[in-house]
Amino acid sequence: PNLLSRSITPVQRQIIEDSQLDVLDAALTLRTGAAYTPVQLTAMRSTYFPVLGDKPAAIAAKKQRLETLLEGAYIASGRATPARVSAPNVPPPPQTNLNKDFGIPAVNAPKFLGFENANR
Repeated sequence: PNLLSRSITPVQRQIIEDSQLDVLDAALTLRTGAAYTPVQLTAMRSTYFPVLGDKPAAIAAKKQRLETLLEGAYIASGRATPARVSAPNVPPPPQTNLNKDFGIPAVNAPKFLGFENANR
C-alpha cells in the first residue's frame, strides 16, 4: 500500500489490516516453512479475510479456509504450543446479580460520568 492511501485509512482499519497480515505471516510461515514478502501477504489477504462485497457463502468459505490454515499452523508448531491456543473461545457463564440475590437496592450510576448503559 502506498503512503497516501495509508494516511487516509482510519486507524481502526489500519490495526485490522496489520493484524490480518501478522496472522497470515505467522500461520503461512509455520504451515509451509517459507518466508513471504509483504506484497505476497497483501495479495493473499483477500483469500482468507472478507472484503467489501463478499456474499455470505464466500465469507463462510474464507472463514473455513482461515481455520484450516490456522489448524495446519498449530499442528506444524509441535508440542510446544499450549492446547488452549486452538481451543474454541467459550464465553464465561453469566454472572448472577448479587445485589438482587441479597435484596440490595440498585444504585443508579450518574449518566454524566459515561455510565449511560450501566443502569439496568
